[in-house]
Amino acid sequence: MYYGELIDRVKNLLEKVDDVYVYGAGMKGKEIYYILTRNSIDVKGFLTTDEPENEELLGIPVKKASTVINRNVGIVLGVGDIYAQEIMDYLNENTFDTDSVINGGNYLSIDRNVKSLKKTI
Repeated sequence: MYYGELIDRVKNLLEKVDDVYVYGAGMKGKEIYYILTRNSIDVKGFLTTDEPENEELLGIPVKKASTVINRNVGIVLGVGDIYAQEIMDYLNENTFDTDSVINGGNYLSIDRNVKSLKKTI
């Protein structure tokens, strides 16, 4: 898998924000976390819209988004396409600077759609 553009965008975002969080604590959120950390990007925690079920995931905190969105943070969405718009609406309603949001889920979707499932003989 190649996520060079995602990594570059997150590194650029880190020049403007204090911390980066992954929004989503499910499978896609974990996958985004692994991609970022394998590329030396420090993820401060996972965010959820509702109260998190667990206080920690993969050794980092899981926080309710409302506790951090008023700070100078960047967010990488780690959710499927269906939830991304919901989260963007939530962030807009709470006057979060959406220029500090990267839809990491898009990169996962693109990666899966371009892979060829054909075997070469």
